Amino acid sequence: MDTKPLPKQPTIDLVEKYHKQFLGKEPYVVTEKAVINAFKAIPENKDLAGILAKCVVLNSLYSTQVWGIYNMALHIRDLNIDKKLQACSSEVVHEIPRLEMKDGKVRNFYSFATKYCHFHSMDDYPMYDYHVSKLLVHYQIMKPELSGVGAQCRPSGLS
Repeated sequence: MDTKPLPKQPTIDLVEKYHKQFLGKEPYVVTEKAVINAFKAIPENKDLAGILAKCVVLNSLYSTQVWGIYNMALHIRDLNIDKKLQACSSEVVHEIPRLEMKDGKVRNFYSFATKYCHFHSMDDYPMYDYHVSKLLVHYQIMKPELSGVGAQCRPSGLS
């Protein structure tokens, strides 16, 4: 049984409090800095080795669970996403996650895609993952008028 207290309604003060707590935890800060440094060092998505390096760093440090990371790097290179990223297009977030696996099945790595875009332009692309999903569901229960907000944030069928 989950014994963690339910999250409080978000306020500016609460967000600032949690941001300070985050900044006080060196492993989180250093991990984020490592990913930021990788994306700053390799800003474009044309060179396969550079894309692969960013994918490996992100997948390893943010536990995005992308299987076939080399194929994901090939996929990103083939999408030619740099102009879309510069234009802050939401299209790119929906193009990256769909990856065909060796068995022919298509997997959707939405969390990876949001994080990949986020580290290219942190102010323009929010990250989405399991933790965000749980909070959105909680806030929808707290405020029923927000019903559907989470569904709008993440297309159905994407993991």
